[in-house]
Amino acid sequence: MMQRFRTIGELTRLYGLTARTLRYYEDEGLIASSRDAMNRRTYDLATCERLEMIIPLRNAGVPLSDISVFLKLGDNADDPAMHIAFALKKLQQRLETVRLENSAICDAIQLFESNGGGRQMAAPPMKAQHRAGARL
Repeated sequence: MMQRFRTIGELTRLYGLTARTLRYYEDEGLIASSRDAMNRRTYDLATCERLEMIIPLRNAGVPLSDISVFLKLGDNADDPAMHIAFALKKLQQRLETVRLENSAICDAIQLFESNGGGRQMAAPPMKAQHRAGARL
């Protein structure tokens, strides 16, 4: 049975990614393509499977550099548990970062609200007065 290759347009529709994103992932070595007789990019089943790992990790905020390591571990690992443990560790690190960001935002909102919602904040600095003949 011949393998089914997909075009870049098919992948954009299938996965909701832009063509530019797919080309970027290819430039970064996350996915690979081949070329058809008309020199158009085509993607095989293995690429689709990689995208199905990449997309949820990106949606979770995992940086591409970590995803690259994750994929390389999977490519070279005999133990899938190591692969999963790495992904889980990175997701836990991202979760802690999001918690810290959320805490900082809550603190800023609380400060803003304690200042009367900004109504009691200092007035903006006055603009310099224009003097006749002065250069601004």
